Formats: sequence, structure tokens, C-alpha cells
Amino acid sequence: MPSKRRLLTHKNILAALAVTRIPVATLIIQRKIEVMTTSEWLDCELLESVPGKVSGAVVFKNSRLPVATIVENVDAFMEIEGLSEAAAVEATLECFPSVPGGADGIRAVLAYRELHERQLQP
Repeated sequence: MPSKRRLLTHKNILAALAVTRIPVATLIIQRKIEVMTTSEWLDCELLESVPGKVSGAVVFKNSRLPVATIVENVDAFMEIEGLSEAAAVEATLECFPSVPGGADGIRAVLAYRELHERQLQP
């Protein structure tokens, strides 16, 4: 049975903003993925970047699934739909059931990002 959740994309987010009549300029959605460079993501053992594979984007090992897609989707579920992190991970897994490691893989990448962000704070 197909998932009843919809994939949150930038287009969906902008459409939601239009419906709610919130000016895009007044809503700031942090895209935490942009804070980390490719080399920083590659310190995570679950990820890889292979030239010529998804244009060298950082992907889950042995897949073509970009980590940015998964992390941004989790963030969108939390920020736009107000889900908890646990619920956002499960919702993201419904949209992307082939994530290597499943929910544990997603949580591991999120934990890696959080650790990285703490290290950047003064």
C-alpha cells in the first residue's frame, strides 16, 4: 500500500507557504545540510562520494541516495509539519524505504550532523 504521507520538496514547501499566505521572506527554514561540506560528511562511515555517481554528491554507501535528500526531508517534516524527530524519521522512511540502515541509518546521520554542529559552536 502506498504511503499516505507526501514527500516534502521545496516545491511543496513553497505551495504550503502560498496557501497559508505566509510571505516567504518571513519564514526562514534552516537548511543545516549546507553548513557541512562534502569532506565533512565523508568523515561519516555511512556515506561516500564517488566521482560520476550522482554527480559526486554525498550519498549513502552502496546507494545512489543523496544524504541531503534525506536530511532535508527530515528537517522539513519537523519544521513544516511540526513532527518530532522520531516521527519525522519514520515519515521520511515511508517516503524513502530504501535508505540503507533504515531508521537507524537516518538517525545515525542526524546524530553525526548534530555532533558536527556542536563542534562548530564557540
